[in-house]
Amino acid sequence: MSLEKIPDLIRIESLSNDEMNEKMVEQTHAVYPHEEAYGPCFTLEITIDVPPSDIYEYLIDPLMISEWSYGLRNGLETQKSNESSTRSFMFTNQGGEQATVYCQISSHRSVMTIDYQWAEKTIENITSTEFLRIIPATNALNRTGSVLLWTSCLYPGSLKFGTGIRTLKDLGITDQWKQASVQRRIELNNIKCIQQHRHPQGSDQ
Repeated sequence: MSLEKIPDLIRIESLSNDEMNEKMVEQTHAVYPHEEAYGPCFTLEITIDVPPSDIYEYLIDPLMISEWSYGLRNGLETQKSNESSTRSFMFTNQGGEQATVYCQISSHRSVMTIDYQWAEKTIENITSTEFLRIIPATNALNRTGSVLLWTSCLYPGSLKFGTGIRTLKDLGITDQWKQASVQRRIELNNIKCIQQHRHPQGSDQ
């Protein structure tokens, strides 16, 4: 499955840590109060010219995280619960520290929602959770496609942010979370680029 032909895709294979850092610094502004913009939770949205069902199928597949994430690679399933809607995976974070991070994904097809729980060391050591909702653009904007809402929340007491957002080893904890929304925005655009490139060609393009 080739990604090289997709324009505007930003991954560690095409943009170094230093270049990614520069890009995030350029897009991080200091004209608003820190707590207002970078509290424990933030929500982003993006419109994608692909049907909601296609977006949903893509995002519930943990192995696809290695496509749209800036630095998470080599996903391996660690356990599968009795509920088919919940799966656990581990990834290598190649964006700086080569650390192992864990992800548990729970999905609810009837309401088109997906939850990612991120952890370090063990799946129980949760550091952050992300809540996704896919909305038909016909309902929201009277147009074809989808609206993807993405809420990221940092767990209280987390000493460091241990997901795909923590990719730059030289950033302190405050800067990591301050730039988290910028990196997530970049990764949301990666999802959009990949999906719009493949649809309606099919997932094998």
